Amino acid sequence: HGSTLTPPSTPELRIADELGFALLAQWTAVAHATAYVVELREAGSSHIERFARPMPVQAAPGSVIELRIGGLRPSAGGQVYTAQVRCVGPCGCESE
Repeated sequence: HGSTLTPPSTPELRIADELGFALLAQWTAVAHATAYVVELREAGSSHIERFARPMPVQAAPGSVIELRIGGLRPSAGGQVYTAQVRCVGPCGCESE
């Protein structure tokens, strides 16, 4: 297709439950995305988990997209996570 996909904004991560078993990732929708892939990494680990999120039908460019990620392992010291969001274009290609 020859075009470059612009990635969405850096996601904001929030604790989604009081026990720390879930996070909420939020980012801004982009016009050309048909879906999103959230890559979640625990600090100090090289392991990346990927989660897919279809583009909501009613979402306009600039609106906030959310993905709740559960099944995390809370610890007494608190886990630190980083996330990156990639958009998926109509052809199935992902942004950087």
